[in-house]
Amino acid sequence: MTEPLLVACGLRMNFGGVVAVQDVDILVESGELVCIIGPNGAGKSTLLNLLSGALKPLAGTIRFAGTEMVGRPMHQYARRGIVRKFQGASTFQWMTARDNLLVAGLGVAANSSGGLPDIGEALQTIGLLPQADTIAEALSHGQRQWLEIGMTLMCQPKLLLLDEPTAGMTVEGSRTMADLIQRLKGRFATIVIEHNMGFVERLDCRTLVMHQGQVICEGRFADLTQDSRVRDVYLGRPLRDASDR
Repeated sequence: MTEPLLVACGLRMNFGGVVAVQDVDILVESGELVCIIGPNGAGKSTLLNLLSGALKPLAGTIRFAGTEMVGRPMHQYARRGIVRKFQGASTFQWMTARDNLLVAGLGVAANSSGGLPDIGEALQTIGLLPQADTIAEALSHGQRQWLEIGMTLMCQPKLLLLDEPTAGMTVEGSRTMADLIQRLKGRFATIVIEHNMGFVERLDCRTLVMHQGQVICEGRFADLTQDSRVRDVYLGRPLRDASDR
């Protein structure tokens, strides 16, 4: 049997006396889309920091594509295909959308025989081909978020980590982001942290619920909305109808 792309077991991280991540296990298959939800302070962003190499766990293992990663420098995580998009858009505001993608792809071009990834294809994928020569500062908030997704695509990820990709977006922008992530499903694995439950519902994928540093349950989002534990610690009242989102 083939090992999953990502196998993280027994991850633990403390900050002083605060337990941020406690004995977390997570498996992700190649091409799989996974969401992680939970209240603020549940340990979601700390978990992404561990998976991306920004933090070294106090305990536990992280195997990626068959290689043990714990203890390796962060750039080796990126070199092996773990690419992270942080909350909010981090683009080069004075550069055009095309040039932002060019800069993002230079590292790949320098370290592979395949050369620079196709910028036109990335622009087409993220829906910004008409804005290719527009400076990032002139793009809307949502367009800058999509541009940053394009920048991650230029890095040719095997695993993409997205930290609240719809933060600050309109309802329509969130729907467009969900549709984009769905279109990318299968090209590489993706882990998404999100608080927008309408967005998570639209992704319709395996979802993990974190609370006080632990994964308390997982399953399809529709099933989790009926789980009393999830409702108690996070969802609370019933979700509105999809037509309200």
